[in-house]
Amino acid sequence: MTDANKHNTSPAPQPQPQPSDGQPQGEEVPVDNLLGLKLLVVSMGVLLVVAAITFVILLVVKSNEPEETVPAPVTTIGQTGENVPAVQLSLEPGEEIVDMVLDGRNLALHLKTADGERILIIDPYTSDHRAVIDIARD
Repeated sequence: MTDANKHNTSPAPQPQPQPSDGQPQGEEVPVDNLLGLKLLVVSMGVLLVVAAITFVILLVVKSNEPEETVPAPVTTIGQTGENVPAVQLSLEPGEEIVDMVLDGRNLALHLKTADGERILIIDPYTSDHRAVIDIARD
């Protein structure tokens, strides 16, 4: 080293940061302002967790409540005049009607006899016997 270099004790110049894209450098934000933002974010997160837990609890409580059942409205369709079907059904001695269902143009009669059970399907408008189903029990 030369004597000139030994006597030069000034530090090397630090490069200055250059603004990128021609925009000015932002100001330094004090830490105190960031502390308020951090507290706000944490408190909002806690509120979201509390709201989610409350929602789950209310959902469980609501699902365990008995449901109020409202009876379905009953509508009655009646026919008057000559369009009313009239069917005469002769039952054998010991036969009785256990159940009956009307589905469109079919009337299903569940008959219990001394020999067993059977289902008789008739058309009440024409008195035609559509089917007879014998039910055998072992």
